[in-house]
Amino acid sequence: MNWPYAPLVAAFSLAAGLALWIALYAWRRRAAPGVAFFAWLMVAVAVWDLTSAAEFAAIQVSTKILWSKISYLGIVSVAPLWFLFTLHYSEPAPWLTGRKIVVLWIIPITILILVATNEWHRWIWPSVTPSSETSGAMLIYKHGPALWLNGLYSYLLLLAGTLCLVRHVLHLPSVYRKQATVLLISASIPWAGNVIYLAGLSPLPGLDLTPLAFVVTGLLMVWGLFRLQILNLVPIARDALIENMADAVLVVDTNHRIVDANPAAAQWIGHDRGHLVGQPVEILQQRWPQLGECRLGTSEVQVEIGLENSSPPQWYELRVSPLHDRRQRLNGWLLVLHDITERKHTEESLRRYAAELETINADLDAFAHTAAHDLKGPLSVIIGFSSLLEAQWTTMSPEEIEETLKWITQTGYKAVNIITELLVLASVRRSEEVEAYPFDMGAVVAEAQRRLYPMIIERKAEIVMPDVWPTVFGYGPWVEEVWVNYLSNALKYGGNPPRIELGFEELTEEADETSTLIPIRFWVKDYGAGLAPEEQERLFVPFTRLKRSHIEGHGLGLSIVRHIVERLGGKVGVDSQPGQGSTFWFTLRGMRL
Repeated sequence: MNWPYAPLVAAFSLAAGLALWIALYAWRRRAAPGVAFFAWLMVAVAVWDLTSAAEFAAIQVSTKILWSKISYLGIVSVAPLWFLFTLHYSEPAPWLTGRKIVVLWIIPITILILVATNEWHRWIWPSVTPSSETSGAMLIYKHGPALWLNGLYSYLLLLAGTLCLVRHVLHLPSVYRKQATVLLISASIPWAGNVIYLAGLSPLPGLDLTPLAFVVTGLLMVWGLFRLQILNLVPIARDALIENMADAVLVVDTNHRIVDANPAAAQWIGHDRGHLVGQPVEILQQRWPQLGECRLGTSEVQVEIGLENSSPPQWYELRVSPLHDRRQRLNGWLLVLHDITERKHTEESLRRYAAELETINADLDAFAHTAAHDLKGPLSVIIGFSSLLEAQWTTMSPEEIEETLKWITQTGYKAVNIITELLVLASVRRSEEVEAYPFDMGAVVAEAQRRLYPMIIERKAEIVMPDVWPTVFGYGPWVEEVWVNYLSNALKYGGNPPRIELGFEELTEEADETSTLIPIRFWVKDYGAGLAPEEQERLFVPFTRLKRSHIEGHGLGLSIVRHIVERLGGKVGVDSQPGQGSTFWFTLRGMRL
């Protein structure tokens, strides 16, 4: 042990211990911007301090030189690590990629090689002499050109890092400004020690005060860590937020190259994140060709991008924001891609719902006028005949009473049919799904005729139909309403007296060979006046009544037919020519006969 230098050995050892403790403390919080570099910076300082303590403790000159050479592992690392720490701490640096970081270490590695081989060229220390004749005296190292180059390079990096901090301090709130100010003061103390050493102003010949100054720096850091919480208050939310965002976030430089991307962007684009950085922005068009319409300019742009070919279709909102530095110079662009598929589906559902409400309101409005008009007549007849019976039934003959009741009954059926069709229309519009089941079409046709029996007798109609009907898949009560409407329509307009034919045919040309079901077209044919083309176009429109003054109707039935058949997967139509009658038809799926 070189006892004359025991205080120095103790001081540098203490500095090394503090530096290692700070490094460990910082490493546990390395998620904060730049803190990993700060931890390694403290490790470099610890190496410098420990090797300096070992050099002071050594007796032999060769041993001192060996420890001095080892100390350069820490010396050459301090400036680059300081620069990386301050740069990442003060602001995000996505442009500082791995390749550029490697370039940053070319000069430090070169200096280490020259230090190790100094005896061959003397570019680091042209000469090394003891400061006195005392055994174990400190050595005085004469600085060679390579050492001055390292000093210049180190000072440039230290200055650049300090300027980053200064600029950062000027734009921070007060709590963060205290953090950066402590860092600046801590950094200035080793500078002062190094300047004193290089200028030959050390109190002891050959004493480098730089590693000793880090004792004070370490103490300031400890105070800052506990009182100002330098590492805890570093704004780390930005990185955590961007990295975990569901939105794709990309940064593009002024050369139109991607310099940063979060995991969501890499996943959506379909490229590895490491491969994505450095690629031209045109690579995005491989997934989103619509991006070609988006210009990277000086103003913010927001566009919607639809991937309608995807299954299911997806929609995104792209926001392109220009990025400016503090002098308002354009540095690049920020691209944020937000998935708005759910919002689009919601908007589309709202539009459909609004359209349905508009249709329903129009239907209800039209029905209010039509039903009120058509119900007024039957109800007036019922009231009139009822009043007649009430006032004169004692003087009326049995035949007159029977005839009056017959009119009341038939008119009541008309009113009931109007109300029934309204209820069916409401159920067709309201029901989301109905369960189709097989049923005998003959039974449904018979029930429809039963409902229309008074009208059939009144009109003295002749109805011709097949003896056998197919089994059909559908919803019986709705299909019954289709037949009621088609038959009542034929009874009204099919001549006087009307002759009506009912039938069906299998549409074999439209059949699916792999299915046991076959499309079947059913029809109701009359031999009335027929319909002109313009009248046929209006037939299935809700609440539309053709201008035939001799026939009463409420204009609701064929609209119901269209809704029912389309809900059951079929079609409706009419074939008619003026003077040749009309054939109303609809299709459903059924079993082959």
